[in-house]
Amino acid sequence: MKYNDFEKRLETLRDDLYYSTTMLEQKLQLVKEITSNLDQLHDEYVKDFAPVAASSFGVRFQHDSDMNSAYIDFSEGYDKFIKDLKKDIVRLYYLRDSSYQILSEILVLPSPHSQILFLRYYLNERPKVISAFFYKSKSTFYRDIKKSKELLYTNLENKRPNWDSEYIAK
Repeated sequence: MKYNDFEKRLETLRDDLYYSTTMLEQKLQLVKEITSNLDQLHDEYVKDFAPVAASSFGVRFQHDSDMNSAYIDFSEGYDKFIKDLKKDIVRLYYLRDSSYQILSEILVLPSPHSQILFLRYYLNERPKVISAFFYKSKSTFYRDIKKSKELLYTNLENKRPNWDSEYIAK
């Protein structure tokens, strides 16, 4: 992972941890309910994603071929919907897991680095508040956070060379 991408991931660390977990739980709950009742998945697809002609009762087709093509579009769209749902679940798993890896590496850094990164990226504290907390000027804070991010990045790359490759591949 490039350093710029790493910085973007840090900026969204907290959101990734909470958002991906809740979205993952919602999607897994949907899949769980769906496996017990396949009609529900069909209804979910019809409600939000199906072509209008195939899912509405008021549409009248002029020829049988029109109806066949509409239902072929419907079934292909349904298959794509299922495939995308599975991909999204896998992506959310990797997003959450890689975010936990980043957080765990933050927590094992030496003292000022871990505190600065934890306050900034997990608790979303403003730089002014953190610099006041450590009795440092704002410019010193920015130098320290730059060093901390570089240290975290090198630790992640050295300890876990493929720490984010699965997420990127999805």
